[in-house]
Amino acid sequence: MPTFTEKRTTTPVRRKRKIELILAVAAIVLALVVTALVLFSALDVDAPPQAPSSEPTVTEETQTTTEAPTEPTLPPPESNPYGPLDFVYRDGYLTCTAGESVLGIDISEFQTVTDWNAVKEAGVEFVIIRVGYRTYSSGELYLDDMAQQHYQEAREAGLKVGAYFFSQAITTQEATDEAVMLLDAIRDWEVEMPVVFDWEYMGDSSRASHLTREELTDCTRIFCELVEAKGYQPVFYFNQNQARDLLNLSELKDFGFWLAMYTERMTYPYRLQLWQYSCTGQVPGIEGDVDLDLYFPPEGSSDNA
Repeated sequence: MPTFTEKRTTTPVRRKRKIELILAVAAIVLALVVTALVLFSALDVDAPPQAPSSEPTVTEETQTTTEAPTEPTLPPPESNPYGPLDFVYRDGYLTCTAGESVLGIDISEFQTVTDWNAVKEAGVEFVIIRVGYRTYSSGELYLDDMAQQHYQEAREAGLKVGAYFFSQAITTQEATDEAVMLLDAIRDWEVEMPVVFDWEYMGDSSRASHLTREELTDCTRIFCELVEAKGYQPVFYFNQNQARDLLNLSELKDFGFWLAMYTERMTYPYRLQLWQYSCTGQVPGIEGDVDLDLYFPPEGSSDNA
């Protein structure tokens, strides 16, 4: 154990070391303060602001307000409930095995019907008759010479009847004129099947060859709306190329689709009301080829062919 004298001699040394430590810490703090002052002055905070750029800075907010508004995308038409394996031939004609389908034909003055009763006995339950047409070169309107006779004889044989107009309309006014002509011609008919807008592409030399997708869609809509306003089932006719290149089907999905696709397998993605599956059909009582059709009654409809 150290003596009292030893304590007195060691205490001043410890105090000296403590003072030296305090002075060192103070020197470090002072150095940090000086460094901070130098850095702050280097920032040049008093410099005047620069003039704004001639082009505004694009921010997320300006992008949102300056971009053109996007048009809402219409949902596609209803999916086709039937696929390639849902159709088979029975007694020489195609039928749907997964749902209700009705066999029919469509005709104009170019078909010669010799026996409507034989047509009925072959299993045909309806006929869609061409009522009128517009020429694809001059654009003139005509009634089908055989329409009234076809109607009377088909009804006498017990077939249900629909009607179509072969259109070459290039404006909504022309489509309106066609609808008025058809509706006037069938005003005394008993029509239980669809009434159809049949616009077809007739080649580059036709007067309608330049029609755009929007124009044909508008013509189709106005025709179908006029038909619907008179209480008939509006349907429009097309093939797959026309649907792809010349129609906005999403804008027309409130009306029935009639597809011309000559195959025994159903590969079309959207629900159809009519399918023209052959243009070379053979039916007893009709001379030569005739178009064969399947009609798919709307779900819950009691107005079946």
